[in-house]
Amino acid sequence: MIRAKASVILLFSLLSQLFVYLLNLGFTSDLFGVFVFMVIGGILFIQVGLVIGLLLHSSKTSAALSSIIMVVLFMTATFYPQLPEWHNVLQFIPSVVVVENMNGVFNGEFLGFELVLLIGWLAVFYLIIQSLVKKELSK
Repeated sequence: MIRAKASVILLFSLLSQLFVYLLNLGFTSDLFGVFVFMVIGGILFIQVGLVIGLLLHSSKTSAALSSIIMVVLFMTATFYPQLPEWHNVLQFIPSVVVVENMNGVFNGEFLGFELVLLIGWLAVFYLIIQSLVKKELSK
């Protein structure tokens, strides 16, 4: 059930991101590289929402908190370039990591540190989810 919901969320997330990309930039060769990070970013945001949902047992509270956190992550990724003095802190936030990897594709750069951070975030959230699910199943 959770996988089905997550798949639908990821599908609509990807469709909306693709629509915005094509509307703003048209069909370019960067689309293929950026698409990978769109998928990974979508998975990361689903993982964040899943962790919140597993920690809070009220669907209304989980939805409200998830919405707030998603808006904060989105706004942070949008405005972090205007805060260069905070770069050393903001560079570790998951949404900023995804955006930095996408910018690397646009600039033709390989960003090893940011890629490792992204994989690290995916792994951390995966392990948290596994732990929370195991805890729920053992009740």
